[in-house]
Amino acid sequence: MLEWCAGECIAAYAVSLRGHGGSDGIERLHEHGVMDYVEDVRQAAAAMDRRPILVGHSMGGLVVQKLLESWEAPGAILLASSPVGGMARDGLRMFARWPGRFTSALIRRSILEIYGTEESTRWLLFSSTSDPSLVGEARRLLGEESWRAILDLTARVRPVPKNVTTPILVLAGSEDNMISLASNRKTAEAYGADIRFFDNCGHMIMLEKTWPLVAVAIRDWCLDLRH
Repeated sequence: MLEWCAGECIAAYAVSLRGHGGSDGIERLHEHGVMDYVEDVRQAAAAMDRRPILVGHSMGGLVVQKLLESWEAPGAILLASSPVGGMARDGLRMFARWPGRFTSALIRRSILEIYGTEESTRWLLFSSTSDPSLVGEARRLLGEESWRAILDLTARVRPVPKNVTTPILVLAGSEDNMISLASNRKTAEAYGADIRFFDNCGHMIMLEKTWPLVAVAIRDWCLDLRH
């Protein structure tokens, strides 16, 4: 998507949160919470020449929602985002489908445990028609997440939509088994936001074969903001 944006003359940046990618703090990963990530994005956005449109996927969607409560952006796009009501309901549904994998994750305090098989990885992150090589490559590249941040997602850190004035767009996959259709709709309703679902698309909306449609939807909505 970043390469596509460059081809469209759109300046797009991916933020590496503390403890992730090449950023500092990996040795203290489990000390970091969602509000720490909010501060990371705030600092990155503040360093830009002008305020950016924010795009957040999954947990990143919660980060964006919390940032918007105290920092106004021209617009924000939530991709398969953690919902306004927290992940508890969706988490219980996933636990019921993969009790062994989730029990192991709870015992080991490691989110990677739920992706212990290609089958569970596909069900949680991708559509049923995704290329097996894509699922395998994604599983190989998955990194650990802060257990504190995981607990924040369930209910400890919740968005307050009434404090947000930024225009928002919600995009999600119709085959997302991690964030339900109902959860995505509730998020859109809470912000008075437009919502669009993409067929044959799972949770990893920016990696599925339908990603060009998602990219165009993002571009067109951003252009509409300027008029």
